[in-house]
Amino acid sequence: WHPSVSPLLALCCFLISERHRGDASEWSPYINILPKTYTCPVYFPDDIIGLLPRKQKEQFQELYCSSLMFFRSLQPLFTHPTEELFSQDALRWAWCSVNTRTVYMEHDRCEYLSREKDVYALAPYLDLLNHCPNVQ
Repeated sequence: WHPSVSPLLALCCFLISERHRGDASEWSPYINILPKTYTCPVYFPDDIIGLLPRKQKEQFQELYCSSLMFFRSLQPLFTHPTEELFSQDALRWAWCSVNTRTVYMEHDRCEYLSREKDVYALAPYLDLLNHCPNVQ
């Protein structure tokens, strides 16, 4: 795909795809414990957003709009319509999952991704420890 997608968008697409696969996904135990919604500003209603700085919501909106053609190009991989699978709500969930749960880890540049620095990593076991109040 040209221009290449960002590492963030690639990870979001992965989460959406694996959530769609349901129990057939090796990632389903982890995905099933992720929140169904978040308290990030991109989930706030417009009247509340109007009171806050708009940067996060604008960044998300720009990502979604600039990714629509890429999502459509994925249709041959799915039997379900990508317009429904990669909806704004699905991307918002994945985007918040990545932005609230990833750990910083530098990766070598991948020729298939944009030149944006790839520093995102999902670490399910670490994530579970990080969100448990009784962790030892």
